[in-house]
Amino acid sequence: MHSLRALPSVETLNVIRNAQQVYVFPYTSSEHPKRDDAHMRLLDPSARDTLKRLLGVSRNWFEGFLDVVEPLGVRSVGVLFRSPADELVLFFDSVTIRGSFRRRSFYGGLEDKAREQLESWKQRYARLELQSK
Repeated sequence: MHSLRALPSVETLNVIRNAQQVYVFPYTSSEHPKRDDAHMRLLDPSARDTLKRLLGVSRNWFEGFLDVVEPLGVRSVGVLFRSPADELVLFFDSVTIRGSFRRRSFYGGLEDKAREQLESWKQRYARLELQSK
């Protein structure tokens, strides 16, 4: 079994902050999330920068133990942050965020206010992905 690393790490924050391209894709919560390369959409600068400002600040992330059971089969989105040297994939579940970075699994969550802002971001910028499939 692979151990989960906590989100955010210094490295994942750097990828988020320095990403030149950010893609969004539809995601349905599952035990083993996979990015949907066939349905990725490059975000426009406004959507990209808003998400980078939200997720690129460590104080927006919850620090502590998360004991959450996420329901499976819930429609959401994932994002791919691409910088010149790295890629970070995040999967947004109802409360938690799972990620994949350098072949390692990550897990975390946002503080309540930041989680509300993420939900607003999804409704504004990822409406198409939330409705597809």
